[in-house]
Amino acid sequence: MKIELNTDVEARVRELVNSGQFPSIEAAVNYGASLLHEQLAERDRKLADLRATLSASIAEGGNHSADEALAYLAERRASRRQGK
Repeated sequence: MKIELNTDVEARVRELVNSGQFPSIEAAVNYGASLLHEQLAERDRKLADLRATLSASIAEGGNHSADEALAYLAERRASRRQGK
């Protein structure tokens, strides 16, 4: 597979290789891809746990669906990012 990195990312990767932290650009990119995979898996686990918690709450008498609660949380997160 051939990939092209943007200038900033390529410079950081080269810096990591040049400093001896990684033996090659490929090793650095593979490490980064592994970290991304782990982060996405962790995000999916947290989301599944949240959905289970919300579903249990609804089953006990809550009146909002998991999707409604997640949409509300996404709106709050977006508002915080915009400084509102």
